[in-house]
Amino acid sequence: MSEAAHPLGASYEVLATLVSAISRGLVLMSLSMPELAGERLKVSPFGAAGVKKWSIVATGMAAVAFAFFEPDPALEWDPEPVAVLR
Repeated sequence: MSEAAHPLGASYEVLATLVSAISRGLVLMSLSMPELAGERLKVSPFGAAGVKKWSIVATGMAAVAFAFFEPDPALEWDPEPVAVLR
């Protein structure tokens, strides 16, 4: 795996490997614990505006992904660009 210019010294390949490991691990665990597949957490992850229901796998994968990204301090979030993105 190649290294990218990232504070963790990690690349997108590392990110993909970690996200895949979480997904595969939870799929394997659900074989003996089927309730995991339907489990939902009421969370407001990563500064989200409201509380939503997230699956365990989505929460884990997003947590790993957010460890690799940071907000652009030069970007100003106002209603117009947000509306375009939606």
